[in-house]
Amino acid sequence: MDKFKNYISKILPITVVTFFILSVFWVVFLLMNLSFESYFLAFEIVLFFYMVYLVFMAFLNKKEEKLKNQIQELEEANLNLRNDFLAKEKELQEYFLIWIHQIKTPITAGKLICDSDIENENIKNIKKELIYIEDYTNMALSYLKMANHNTDMDISLVNLDDIIKPLIKKYAILFISNNIKLEYEKLNVKVITDSKWCMVVIEQLLSNAIKYTKNGIVSISFNEKENYLEIKDNGIGIKDSDLPKIFDKGYSGFNGRQNQKSTGIGLFLVKQILDKLGQKVKLESKLGEGTSVKVYFNID
Repeated sequence: MDKFKNYISKILPITVVTFFILSVFWVVFLLMNLSFESYFLAFEIVLFFYMVYLVFMAFLNKKEEKLKNQIQELEEANLNLRNDFLAKEKELQEYFLIWIHQIKTPITAGKLICDSDIENENIKNIKKELIYIEDYTNMALSYLKMANHNTDMDISLVNLDDIIKPLIKKYAILFISNNIKLEYEKLNVKVITDSKWCMVVIEQLLSNAIKYTKNGIVSISFNEKENYLEIKDNGIGIKDSDLPKIFDKGYSGFNGRQNQKSTGIGLFLVKQILDKLGQKVKLESKLGEGTSVKVYFNID
């Protein structure tokens, strides 16, 4: 029934015009007392072309309905494929989330065992590697959570010192083993952000500063005038050619290729988190001189 209505709606304008023209001709022939043989000839010609038009439109309408059915079938198939993909993606994410949470238990146990003999050099090295393993585990966890578009942000007033101090304690052994001097004084600053995701950002930036600095300085400061946190080091720095792509997914650059611990995910994750928080990040670096990363916070 819908197909028939669709067909009628398409031919109706031409049908009305055709019969209007024939009616005008009829009136003209009556008024002019002309021979109706000519009128009937014109009528037959118009009617012939009108019938051709009806057949042609019927063919087009049938073809159009066939295409609509094919498109509908493709859309349904695409929707089913998308739903299957999302279901498998969710299942995969849930598996890795469980796996990451499970693997954190032996990591914690390993660190506790290492703490029992901190004087042994081999134990110190193992503890350092456990920190790296924990970092990559946390990075994977954060990446999976950020990939979930339903991830909520809890925006509140956050004390930056409450985030920074635990991280300094965590990386103390790396500061010592890399012979890095830390320049940090209590900031006494509260900012508007999500404390959990802010910690992920700062931890990643601090981890990078330590990773690429040997026998140098890492400083943590806050610029109250422009409302940004700066993590700065005088490590190996970054090549100018790498800077435009430094926040791209999977891009580790020259330094990352030289360092087997680089995944090319850390700074990408930082950018994704800050974008979602509506915050800006600015990275400046010179090869051989060091790197500065500024995280800007929103003003209430």
